[in-house]
Amino acid sequence: ILIIKFIDQCNVTNVLCALINLLYDMLSDSSVPALYKDLVTKCLWKLNRAQPSWDSQLDYRRVLLHINIFFRDYPSSWWKTQESDVPSRTVKTILFTMVKIRGVQVQEIAKSLPEISQSGELYLYIKKLARHLNVTSTAQSLSKQPTSDTAVELNPSCKLTKEIQVELDELFKIMGKGDSK
Repeated sequence: ILIIKFIDQCNVTNVLCALINLLYDMLSDSSVPALYKDLVTKCLWKLNRAQPSWDSQLDYRRVLLHINIFFRDYPSSWWKTQESDVPSRTVKTILFTMVKIRGVQVQEIAKSLPEISQSGELYLYIKKLARHLNVTSTAQSLSKQPTSDTAVELNPSCKLTKEIQVELDELFKIMGKGDSK
C-alpha cells in the first residue's frame, strides 16, 4: 500500500522509466532475488492498469526511449533462451496499453525519435500493435487528451536524479525483504 501511495504522488513518467530501468538492470544481475524482480514487475502491472487515468501526464518520448533500450539489449531472440519471459511480456503490455490509448500517435512519436530505428524491434512491434488494434485514427483517444503536444514533449527537468533512483532502489529492496518474512 505504501508503494502505491508513493507512486500516486510522483511524476508517472519518472516512476515508469525508473521501474523499466530497474527491470532492465535486474536482468543482467543474477544475484537479485526473484522476490525483488516480482515486486518491480507487479508495480509495472499496477501502473499499467491505472494508465488511462494518468495517460495525459505521460511523456511518451521518454518512455519509448527507455523501452527501445530494453528491446535493443534484450530482443525477442534473447527471451527464447530464458526460463521466463515475464519481463518482456510486461514491457510489451505497457506498449499495448500505450497504443490502445493513443493509437497511431505512438507510432508517429517513435518515428520522430532518431534513436528508434524504423527497422528495429520496438518500431515494428508498435506498428504490429496498431494494425492488430485497428487504430487508424487517434480521434477517440485524443478527445481525452490535452490539445497541445505538451503531454509528449521531453522535459529534461523531470528526470530522476541519481539520489532518487538510489532511494527507489532501497525502498524496493526493503519492501522485498518485508514480503519474504
